[in-house]
Amino acid sequence: MICNVHLYDKSSDKCSFLVNPHVPGVIYINLINQDRKVRTYVSLNNGKSFEPIQFRVDNSKPSGKKYGVELDLECSNDFIEKSFPGNWIVKFQGKSLKKRSSRRRFFVSFTGGLGLKMYDPRIQNLNILKGGWLILGIERSLGLIYYSYDEGTNMHKKYINSNDLIDIIHMGSPNDGVISTISYNNLLRMYTFSLLNFSHSIGGCYIMTEKTCQGDDFEAWYPPRYEGNCFKGNWSPT
Repeated sequence: MICNVHLYDKSSDKCSFLVNPHVPGVIYINLINQDRKVRTYVSLNNGKSFEPIQFRVDNSKPSGKKYGVELDLECSNDFIEKSFPGNWIVKFQGKSLKKRSSRRRFFVSFTGGLGLKMYDPRIQNLNILKGGWLILGIERSLGLIYYSYDEGTNMHKKYINSNDLIDIIHMGSPNDGVISTISYNNLLRMYTFSLLNFSHSIGGCYIMTEKTCQGDDFEAWYPPRYEGNCFKGNWSPT
């Protein structure tokens, strides 16, 4: 496997592999496959074996063709902090690599890096807030903001009346739902700063009634292993 590791130029700030700082034994690595192409693989057993990260060409055909991805992996502390914003949240940018096309996308997991979700390539600057139940992104050219309350299963979009939407910035702590948008009017040469407040919104996946938690309100959750020792597990609300 060492011979197949893809080595990046130092000027690119990219590295060949990255270890999940929160979930023991999970490693992401960019390898050169049999076709001499760079693809991202994941290990769930501390490097004993690696499986390619793949998506189906047609989700309606479970046995159909699949394609791989190349994730952007960097070794800086800032990158690691942004890519692993929570104990079970993972966020990467990278390329989906079909046979005749390549597109930049965001890839997100809410299970420690297993079962990555691939988001619409039009979505830029993806932000994950309030423990993962609020997802925000923008489409600069059309002045659209995207948001989801169910981990991206349903993405909603809204025009926010911006001339040229430049960026979206999270304000406050990770548990706050306040963001700012920055836009620029080229004709007037004027910047516009807007605040959007999602603090009082509640994600449907995380609604709980007011009652004392009982033993059967929880279940043991652990990432599957291809081989090796069992993961210790983590308690999460059902």
